[in-house]
Amino acid sequence: MDCWNDSTMDYGTNRVVGSIKQPIQQNGFRQKSALQDCIWDLIIIQQVSKYSNQFDLWEGRTDGGYLDVLLDTIKHYQPNAKIGICMTHSSYSQNNDTNERFLQIVKTHKEFCKKYGIDILIPYGTAVQNIRESSINKTEFGFSFDKHHLSEGVGRYVASAAYFETLLAPRYGVSILGNTYRCEVPASTIEKAKYPSEFISVTDFNAEVCQMAAVLAVKNMFEVTNPDSYSTNLEQIEHKPDNNKKLIDNHVVIEHNGHLYNCAGSESRGQTP
Repeated sequence: MDCWNDSTMDYGTNRVVGSIKQPIQQNGFRQKSALQDCIWDLIIIQQVSKYSNQFDLWEGRTDGGYLDVLLDTIKHYQPNAKIGICMTHSSYSQNNDTNERFLQIVKTHKEFCKKYGIDILIPYGTAVQNIRESSINKTEFGFSFDKHHLSEGVGRYVASAAYFETLLAPRYGVSILGNTYRCEVPASTIEKAKYPSEFISVTDFNAEVCQMAAVLAVKNMFEVTNPDSYSTNLEQIEHKPDNNKKLIDNHVVIEHNGHLYNCAGSESRGQTP
């Protein structure tokens, strides 16, 4: 979000399929151009990490602000698009305590969801915090190659798994649990790393823990849950494709035929926001 009104910020815009139709300009104008380029069905916004725990700045007129302008612009150009937000992970570089900062990030995103309403929240930061609580975490800085950004291997894998579980699992009815993708961190990457112990390849053993960390994050997005306490049983998770997800208390629920269900398939009695 800090890119919106920062005249010094430089970032790119591209499409996976097809070419850019609209002339892409700089900064906030670039985002407006991208919004007009085609019909979008989902637009995900994300606050830069240094402001991710300071909701009062999101609505201001500083680098971390202009949230109201950003949302109004999205709704103006794409009135039918669902809007989501990505909840970032906590890093050691900002206050040397990922648990404390994580709670601040949670508080901020709760305030955002309560005030503005939101269609989707991607709790990849919770998934990362979950895996940090697990037995596979033998790192000093929580799978971070610079005490801030996630390392190749487990760090980025668990974040990607949270994206999959949030966006694709409900749509297609296929959970990340049981996914067979694995990735090995190249030896050359580890040799050049300042903190080599932060790079852990994804194996058959730890992939299951990462996947469960992501699933638990989607089920309970605002609280840390140690995935070691859960078995990766596909029957525990029921996804209902093409249904609406809503935020109720700390949980993601799925609306189906007028009833609300959590990810385990049991009916929820909570009130929609």
